[in-house]
Amino acid sequence: DYGNMLVTQAGKCAICDRSETHMRNGKVKALAVDHDHKTGKIRALLCSDCNTGLGKFQDSEQVLLSAAEYLKKHSGNG
Repeated sequence: DYGNMLVTQAGKCAICDRSETHMRNGKVKALAVDHDHKTGKIRALLCSDCNTGLGKFQDSEQVLLSAAEYLKKHSGNG
């Protein structure tokens, strides 16, 4: 399943569309298998930064939307 997901996503993160850059033991880490913490359902493959970010925002759409609005407000374009 991982291999199929990796091919479908062209080896890139499902959120930022970038390849993984974090290293472990001198090698680039594999993309993380993201899952819904309530249901256990697999969602997609994510880079370390996006996977950690979702965790820090507690998988909350509302908190993520609030963060996006905050960035927009303070970007000088909002």
